[in-house]
Amino acid sequence: TNAVGSTIPNGYGLYDMAGNVYQWCWDWYGDYSAGSNPTGAVTGSNRVLRGGYWGYNASYARCAQRFYGAPDSLDDRNGFRVVRGRSTGIIDSAVSAVGLVDTVAPVLTTLPANVTVSATGASGAVVTFSGASATDNIGAPAISYLPTSGSNFAVGDTVVTVTATDSCGNTTSGTFTVTVLPWVSNVRFAQQGGGLVDVYYDMIGSGPVGLSVAVDGGTLFGVPSTISGDVGVLVSAGTSKHIVWNAGLDWPLHGSANVKMRVTAGRLPGFAQIPGGSYQRGNVVGDSDITDAPVQTVILSGYLMSERGTRFSSRW
Repeated sequence: TNAVGSTIPNGYGLYDMAGNVYQWCWDWYGDYSAGSNPTGAVTGSNRVLRGGYWGYNASYARCAQRFYGAPDSLDDRNGFRVVRGRSTGIIDSAVSAVGLVDTVAPVLTTLPANVTVSATGASGAVVTFSGASATDNIGAPAISYLPTSGSNFAVGDTVVTVTATDSCGNTTSGTFTVTVLPWVSNVRFAQQGGGLVDVYYDMIGSGPVGLSVAVDGGTLFGVPSTISGDVGVLVSAGTSKHIVWNAGLDWPLHGSANVKMRVTAGRLPGFAQIPGGSYQRGNVVGDSDITDAPVQTVILSGYLMSERGTRFSSRW
């Protein structure tokens, strides 16, 4: 196996999604259905494995390829990755108004999936969301949010409570988490000599800082490394921050037009935000020799996934 995070990440910022080691999935191995957020078979004897491993060829690393294994098995080709749901659980409560006989609480069926974050400044970001729904035995419940959609959220994690209230005052609540990451801008740098580079940047919010670089005008950046020193403290918008980066070599023949640097802020390592959306599964390309894979539309909600998995063999 390779060291975790030693290759270039994919477009979502996730490392080692293909190859290295298989990654255990929560789903039991079985048929998937169409619709929203399918979870596969209800029961089974094997869990799904995805992503391929160091001993198989590239076809096993395709997104459409599934493998499986017994949950109690131990194997040097299987690892795992942490996934964090946007919802932190549903808490039920029932309150009935005086004189009314209905005490059945609504059922909160979905939490918001349409979450957008718009940068506003040092104080954080305006966050909007919609899409929560609920059912009840006496009519459609009213949905409310706290904090409300369109509010300003501070940099960091904010838990939003979704409450469904029926006409008799019975309520059910659930929560989901919105993460607002710091923003970095105005990156500039100059070489000191001896392999040391001064890097300056502006940051809104606070958090660990990473640095990545490309030489000769390339568009692919190296793997970010966590930088210690003048980082991780509370700063205001427009405050200049400074990193001295040991590049390991001098670039006397390279000007700023040929050396590109990027500073990122957030959790390093941390969780990447994977957007929701729809896709088609099955025999999408229309192969005539495939008759048991009808095309189905699947809708997935957004979620958070650990940027890095494990390189070690593991037990489920």
